[in-house]
Amino acid sequence: MKVLISKKAFKFINSLNDPYLKFIHSKIQFLINSLEHSDISALSNIDIKVLHGELNGFYRIRFGKFRLICSISLNNLTIETIDFRGNIY
Repeated sequence: MKVLISKKAFKFINSLNDPYLKFIHSKIQFLINSLEHSDISALSNIDIKVLHGELNGFYRIRFGKFRLICSISLNNLTIETIDFRGNIY
């Protein structure tokens, strides 16, 4: 699976301190592995929601204090933005 990260998301990830960075990396890796193996039971452990309105076609994934907005297609995971819960929308 190809993972594309927007400039905004990349900048946010690089601004994180080490514990947060490791946490986000592990969660994104878990998501990628679940999508690659079509592991529905693993995906049920991820808080994922389909977005509507202006963000139609995107998904919100919740990782603790963080929210990730992404699009998922057959071979691509595109991370549009990632930020703390209060700053994401």
